Amino acid sequence: MLEAWAKAYADRWGLPQAAVAELTQVLDAADRGEIASGAATTIVDDPPDTTPPSIHDRLLETADASPDERYEEMGMIGEGGMGEVRRVWDNALHRSVAMKVLRRELAERDDLVHRFVEEAQATAQLEHPGIMPVYDVGRLPDGRPYFTMKEIRGRSLLDVIEELHQDSDDGWGTTATGWTFARLIGVFQQVCEAVAFAHSRGVLHRDLKPTNVMVGAFGEVVVMDWGLAKIAGAASTGNALGHQVVTVRSRGGMYVTRSGSVAGTPNYMPPEQA
Repeated sequence: MLEAWAKAYADRWGLPQAAVAELTQVLDAADRGEIASGAATTIVDDPPDTTPPSIHDRLLETADASPDERYEEMGMIGEGGMGEVRRVWDNALHRSVAMKVLRRELAERDDLVHRFVEEAQATAQLEHPGIMPVYDVGRLPDGRPYFTMKEIRGRSLLDVIEELHQDSDDGWGTTATGWTFARLIGVFQQVCEAVAFAHSRGVLHRDLKPTNVMVGAFGEVVVMDWGLAKIAGAASTGNALGHQVVTVRSRGGMYVTRSGSVAGTPNYMPPEQA
């Protein structure tokens, strides 16, 4: 009887016939009370994959598709001096992501293309909760480099600071959205932790300012826009772990910067640099 029940169960759920004998033994032992609670043998035997081959083929085709086939335009998020950030739909993973693309008029300059790719590589290697995760890097059909990253839905730190000063008494009260000076200091601490981690990997942001810090809808604090970052090298920072960020310009010790060049936002530069 137990064998017949096991066979019917296996047929119903598509289990291989080899599982019938083992299932019969387990049921027989349970019927005799030989299996204590919590000590039963677990049988793991996945049913055969019935997904049509065309689904697998379509998934692989999407993953290997060119950028204009994989990503669908969903609108502009923002733009800066070197690039523009757009919201795109990833047809391979079925989610929206942010795509940063080098400005068209800058795409002919090799030094700026290298810096743009370096931003993607450096940011991707700085794996920290407070630093933007990068998903993909490549080149669009028109030749411009791009990289995709997580889109942080929230507001900039500058918006939070302005709200705190406008909506509370002398900046010490509580705003309509629940912001307080103490909460703001907590955000600042998380920014410091992210930047300190980058420094431990030999990376200097060089354009740290409130508009380059996002406070997400879930309370996450993320340092953005590493486009002006300088890769100083882990050895020069005394990093005992030896983790060094390697980019298109630093690989093989070929990193070069122009003497006397200035990078950053003047209002947020240290006095000796500005």
